[in-house]
Amino acid sequence: MIRLMADNMCVGDVRFLWNLCRSDDLLRDLLDEAGVSLIEFADVGLSATSSDRAIREVCREGDIVLMTIDRKAGDEDSLEATLREEAAGGRFAEAVPVVTFNRLRLDRETTLFAYELVELLTDIDLYRGTGRQWLPKSFP
Repeated sequence: MIRLMADNMCVGDVRFLWNLCRSDDLLRDLLDEAGVSLIEFADVGLSATSSDRAIREVCREGDIVLMTIDRKAGDEDSLEATLREEAAGGRFAEAVPVVTFNRLRLDRETTLFAYELVELLTDIDLYRGTGRQWLPKSFP
């Protein structure tokens, strides 16, 4: 079972996108069939002040796809630094990716984004080991 979780910087965007997916019969059925659920930081013992490294560790261990606005490499505990270490250490193989996206715009691209996200979530094994996925695919 895959779980989806929004980074603190994009909770509203991810909730909007999740509700869009849940309002579309096809997307809702695909998510339900795959057992995908939306969770929050508190559901897995994280807080708004948790480090990127701690967040990624929880996601990697719990098959949780983190959705985030582009996070830049800052310090040794940044998401980018953590992903680079995973890649260098060969720990990507079974890990679900981080989904990075731009702020949502209310246009037809948002619907495309919803379909691409559901594809990723329901075919997650195809994306394991990739580290980061950019959505929609026209981004960045």
